[in-house]
This record gives sequence, C-alpha cells and structure tokens, in this order.
Amino acid sequence: MWNENRGLVKLHSECFHCFLNQTREAVKVSTHDKEIMERAVNTVQDFLWHVSPQANPPEVAQTVYRLVREITGDKDPYFSLKEKYNRLALGLYPGIKERLQGENNPLKTAVKLAAAGNIIDFGIGIGEFTLEEVIDKALLTEFVVNDYAEFASSVSTASKILYVGDNAGEIVFDRILIEEMKRIRDFDVTFAVRGGPIINDVNIKDALEVGMDAVAEIISSGLDVPGTILSRSSKELIRAYASADTVIVKGQGNYETLNEENKNIFFILRAKCQVVARELKVNLGDQLLISQKKQWSRG
Repeated sequence: MWNENRGLVKLHSECFHCFLNQTREAVKVSTHDKEIMERAVNTVQDFLWHVSPQANPPEVAQTVYRLVREITGDKDPYFSLKEKYNRLALGLYPGIKERLQGENNPLKTAVKLAAAGNIIDFGIGIGEFTLEEVIDKALLTEFVVNDYAEFASSVSTASKILYVGDNAGEIVFDRILIEEMKRIRDFDVTFAVRGGPIINDVNIKDALEVGMDAVAEIISSGLDVPGTILSRSSKELIRAYASADTVIVKGQGNYETLNEENKNIFFILRAKCQVVARELKVNLGDQLLISQKKQWSRG
C-alpha cells in the first residue's frame, strides 16, 4: 500500500541551484525576450525561497515548469526536441534490432540500451552526445549496481508487467526492451506515461509516435510531474500498479518518488545528480539496474 510519507527523496541545497538552471534552460527554449526570461527566473527563485525542505524534487519541478509555461506562454517548451529525439531513435531502431540478433544475451543488451537511453534528459546539463555514441558505449559498459539475474528471473515468470516510462526518444529503447522480454514470455505489459507536458518526459503522443501501442497498453499517470506519485496518480495507473507482479521503472525522477515502495520493482536509470548518486553510493553518470527487494536486503 502506498504511504505518501515514504519513497520520497527530499530536497538538498544543490537542488535549488539545479532548479534555477533548469528554469534558465527552459525559458531559453521558449523565448528570446530578456524581460520575460528575467521575470521567469525571479518568479521561480521567489517560489523556491518558500519551498519546504521536506518537499520532493519532482513535485517542486512540477511547479517550476508550470511557472515557466505561464510566464512564457509556451505550453510545451521541449515539444520540438521530443519529436527530434523520437525520430532519431526510431531511425536507429532497425539497426539495433539486427544487432541484437547477433548477441549471446539479447535481453541483457536490451536492458543496457534502455539504461543508456536515459541520457536523453533536458532537465539536466547532459552536454553534447549522439545516440550512436550512447549505443556503442552501452554495449561496453556494465551496470554499477547490477541486479540483472533478479531481473531476468522476474521477467521469466511474470504475467503482468507495469513499465513506467521517462523521456521521449528514450522510449524507443524501452520498446526494444519490451519486445525482447516478450520473446521470453507472453505477458501483458502496461506502459505508463506523463499526464501533461513536463520537460521532455514522455506523454501519450510520444508513445504512439514510436509504436509503443504495438507492444503495450499505454496509460497516463494523470500528472505533469517528472516522477510517479501514486497517491495523486490516475485510477488507471494505481490499478495497473496494484495488479502488476513486476514493475519496471525508468529514470531518476521515478526513482525519487518510488524508491521505498514495497513492490517487486526494478529501477533502470543513470545517476544524473550528486544527491541521488550519494544516496545510491555511486558516481555521477553510472548506469544502474536495481532490484528494490534486493536493495532493501542490502540495508
């Protein structure tokens, strides 16, 4: 049962600096009007000044991006970038599928690619990259926290899987992972997306663009939050979560809101900020495949 007092990573001092940087980047995407840019930054800064230190970062991000949208008049600042990365990733889809046919363990490779795709996140400073470089590096990189054995075992016995998506573009790699899982066992998959525009997080339109409906039922969280807050989510998502015997969760924001749920959850993510990296005792940029049950047993 969801307890809204658990599973929520709290704010740290670094978070406030990060939110202001995110505000500047989102505003630059939306407008070149310096007056509007300054007003947005000042408004967000004033909001952050009054935020409780017990607040959860994805919930704070919801308000930050709502303020940016209201001030700039741009309802979806990253709309074009989401479409761009959906197209780029789809362009690589045939080659990746062909490449997987030659792998000794295509499921493990697909999980690595799903984690590597988590770099497509415009809420943080990710620098320059190409998806081809991401793929090549993923094939050579092992998970720093590597619960693949538990993941493979759970997939081999699952009957209902809830897969919680994160970013546009990245979802092409999620689709490939779902296809590889379904080669092992024919189970029902529900793919959860955001309920409204927030950074470059995936919504229903993005999921349909990459053909996710061919491999999973697509549902909305009902929230424009870059995470999954079950106590506020849609009835569809709550039902899917309750009935799933395996839950696959992508990305740091989803980790920040589900990291203490008592469920058979597998987190696939990159550590993108020092706060989460410290909590997980890993380095910035590390790729992680975490079994929630095993994480609890680690203490």
